[in-house]
Amino acid sequence: SAATLLWRRSWPMVAFASAVALVVINAALGYPVGGIQYPVWIGLYTVLASADRQRQVATIGLAMAAIAGYVALDRGRVDVDVAIGISLQFSLAVLSGEIVRTRRALAAAERLRLLFGAREEAATREQTVLQERARLARELHDALGHAVNVMVMQAGVARHVFDERPDFARAGLGQIETLG
Repeated sequence: SAATLLWRRSWPMVAFASAVALVVINAALGYPVGGIQYPVWIGLYTVLASADRQRQVATIGLAMAAIAGYVALDRGRVDVDVAIGISLQFSLAVLSGEIVRTRRALAAAERLRLLFGAREEAATREQTVLQERARLARELHDALGHAVNVMVMQAGVARHVFDERPDFARAGLGQIETLG
């Protein structure tokens, strides 16, 4: 029975069904159940902790059929203590499996939330950088446009006064050179 747990991670349904079959066969042959039942509960927990709803329902159905088969085929008397023990172990396996499955789902949802939050934050940072670049480009465009306009005006004035006031024209050309 314990050997069925070797497949618990890779084939949980196979491990669970094998453990169930061994308990029912053991009961039908008239042997006491004892420790042979624990791999069934571990297998039930494992399947319920990792399966989708459809597989969970099928697993619980198989567990109920196994319990019914054990009660029907057991050659010994099934008293209240045994029924209570089976009920408690069944409930514990089902609740534990559901709790672990729910916690895993919540952890996966939290990881996705953090991932999307990080992506959104990165997109916001990139958008901020692009806006800053656009602002700087507009300012640079305005500054260069103003400088070119000043240079054009100074060149025009220097051309008009070059013959009459050559010192003023040279000063204007020097300012164009500096500004350029």
